[in-house]
Amino acid sequence: MKEISLTPESIKELATEIINISDKKTDNERGKELRNVKILLVNYRYLQNHLDVKLPEIDIDGELSRNQLSLYALLGYRERSREMMEFVNEVLGKYKKICMSGNDADKRKFGIIDGLYLSEKRKSKQWLCEYWNIDDSTLRRDQKKAFGELKVMLFGIDSLNDISR
Repeated sequence: MKEISLTPESIKELATEIINISDKKTDNERGKELRNVKILLVNYRYLQNHLDVKLPEIDIDGELSRNQLSLYALLGYRERSREMMEFVNEVLGKYKKICMSGNDADKRKFGIIDGLYLSEKRKSKQWLCEYWNIDDSTLRRDQKKAFGELKVMLFGIDSLNDISR
């Protein structure tokens, strides 16, 4: 085996390059995590219910106690969640309209997403397979395709960058 000799400068260059590659990979992964439609859909019902939980009102005129500051922070989370869910619901409505005006496969694709994630009464994969008269692999394929389409509708051009990587 041939022995390789590295100078301190070449070691430093190599380490810098490895760190840069690692940082780019981490940034890409973090961006993809932020744009993960499956996580959004899995938590859809919880996010909707989060908006329905009543929080106490706060008197902002006086000095705020520690508990009031915590509640004030929760109100901020609630407002951001409300704005995001309004956007998500609008996108889902448009996605439904697109799918329902398409062919049977498009209608089925939305029906699967609706049954698994959106409707109040969650449907099992087995139930959906029987209802649509498909096998599990077709259900998973439709589900994956819907995730990709919703990703584009929710996150725009950044989602296309994720797909190309």
